[in-house]
Amino acid sequence: MLPQQIQMMFSVIKPPADPEVVKRIETFFEKDLHFQMEKADTDKDWSILNKLADKGYLDAMKYHRKGVGDVIKLPFFDKWLIQYESAMNAFDMAQLRDEKYELYLKWSDLNDENKKLKAELDDYKKNMRSVLNMIEYTMSGGSDVSMKIHEILWSGANTTFESDDE
Repeated sequence: MLPQQIQMMFSVIKPPADPEVVKRIETFFEKDLHFQMEKADTDKDWSILNKLADKGYLDAMKYHRKGVGDVIKLPFFDKWLIQYESAMNAFDMAQLRDEKYELYLKWSDLNDENKKLKAELDDYKKNMRSVLNMIEYTMSGGSDVSMKIHEILWSGANTTFESDDE
């Protein structure tokens, strides 16, 4: 099909908004692939229709089908399209299910890692409490230094010591 004919067709049947799809449609008609599609319908040849769709011409094929409407009957194509889209939807669902499972595994791994880190932090806190108890015991308990260490370790509010002059 000539570019002028394609432009005329676009003036009769509005093309899709996506410029990439429009390019695929133009290529489909420039290479006369619409004739292959029509022949595949006549010959009831699924393989040619699959081949065209797999090469990225599915939107162009649908556009051509819409364009010829009732002028050219494509009953085999119509049946094929239902089967092809059903298969693609099933494939998409399986792929989404796989992606969801992969995300679950990642979350599970992160959750396990989080639990491990929490346990390590709890152990650290227990150890720090032991250190604090030893310092308090060593300093004869309740001294200003041990109270300041306690405040630093447990409140997190102030990490600097005030000078003795104040």
